[in-house]
Amino acid sequence: MTLVPDGAPSALYRWEQNLFAWTDTGGQFMVRNVVPGTYRVYAWEGLDPVSEGPRNGDPIVFSDPGFPRLFDYKSVVVTVGENESKQVSLTVISAARVDQESRRLH
Repeated sequence: MTLVPDGAPSALYRWEQNLFAWTDTGGQFMVRNVVPGTYRVYAWEGLDPVSEGPRNGDPIVFSDPGFPRLFDYKSVVVTVGENESKQVSLTVISAARVDQESRRLH
């Protein structure tokens, strides 16, 4: 799962500042200490978004600010306020689809 600030990608985009969480066996996750704001939440199948692609070691192009936006149709927009909790239900983005889009961008 990735939590990405919503809005147009900018020259100041820094992928390493996105928030990541891994789900438990029931698909549940929790992200703590989120700065108030509006975010897009993405659920990735079998993918460690900070390392390599789901297949053959190709790097995921999360360093490209537009990459997660290719999957906006499967993301959920959530606005978080100070000391506020939210629940979201997500549609998983398949590893095959991520791999396909990564290859297309390379």
